[in-house]
Amino acid sequence: MPMDNIPVVNKIKTYDFLYFEIVGTCNAKCRFCVTGVSNHPKGGIIEVDKFQKAVDILFENKLIDCNTEFGLYNWGEPTLHPDLGKIIDVLQNKNLMYFLSTNAGKHVQYQPEWFKNMSGMRISMCGFSQESYNRIHGFNFEEVKKNIVSIVEVAEKASYNTHKICIAQHIYQFNTHEVSQLYEFSAKLNISFDPYYASINDPMMLRKYIDNRLEPQEWKEISQNIFCHFIQKRRDLHPRNYCYQFDILNLDERGNILPCCCLPRDHADYILTNIFDKNFMEVLGKWQPTETCRECIKAGLSPLKTLGDSFSFTNFTVPSEPSFVEVIYLVVKKIKRRSKMILHKVKKIFTKKGLNK
Repeated sequence: MPMDNIPVVNKIKTYDFLYFEIVGTCNAKCRFCVTGVSNHPKGGIIEVDKFQKAVDILFENKLIDCNTEFGLYNWGEPTLHPDLGKIIDVLQNKNLMYFLSTNAGKHVQYQPEWFKNMSGMRISMCGFSQESYNRIHGFNFEEVKKNIVSIVEVAEKASYNTHKICIAQHIYQFNTHEVSQLYEFSAKLNISFDPYYASINDPMMLRKYIDNRLEPQEWKEISQNIFCHFIQKRRDLHPRNYCYQFDILNLDERGNILPCCCLPRDHADYILTNIFDKNFMEVLGKWQPTETCRECIKAGLSPLKTLGDSFSFTNFTVPSEPSFVEVIYLVVKKIKRRSKMILHKVKKIFTKKGLNK
């Protein structure tokens, strides 16, 4: 398809959604992520006052309104922000909705008031065992579970709809057998569950994979972990004249406006302009897809709205509600067990009295 089919992009508009990276680094060690163990530079943390100023500028220039939703993340871990509560306050004071994505690797003392304007929360997990966590995130698995339980408990205290909290399991070749366990864990907590195939979240590595330029060790790691055929499937289905990034505003923790959510910080086209520059609106208004964008779209690699192909987990039995007969059986069994305990205690008492005579 000819590349001149790419539409003219209008970046000057009021956005329904924007990504605002409040922390430009991550505590997870995901080997296929641009902010994980890659060699790309890491970012910093935005100050609360600077974040407040950026939000005010966005309002002043009508790039957002009261209906705009903030994603307080891009590929960094937002809970690493030491003043996360104050960041949330900035948005809630303007009655703005926000979405949070976290790996739950750090214990955070969530507050009930944080859930007031939270539209949802995604919790990324790489499996349901320490073995899986040793291979990807590098966290203590039991601590991750405790942190998730803690989040849900506070959400319940805030009378928050816990179904808006979703565990998103990254499906690798080594953790498919853990899907049912993670599903049951989610069900017990009354939260949502969304397993999807993991991909290569480093655009430079992904391009090398597509172009067959990977080093032997890189190819070995990818082929032994990722379901690679789904990468090609996504490419085949991807439109060759559009990227949904055209309709989203991306900002990093320095106030840089980014043309794409996926480009690493050391890429030549990483920054479009900076929101604190006086002429940033002029630059924003003139921006059109660069050669990098065009090549990415042509290769079918530009980001999609979905995280990845959903993993079908209907091959295991979902626990169902017990029947009436099963309930009666369980009640009778419980009564028998309790009666046996009582009789044992009574017998013990009378035996003791007999010995004391």
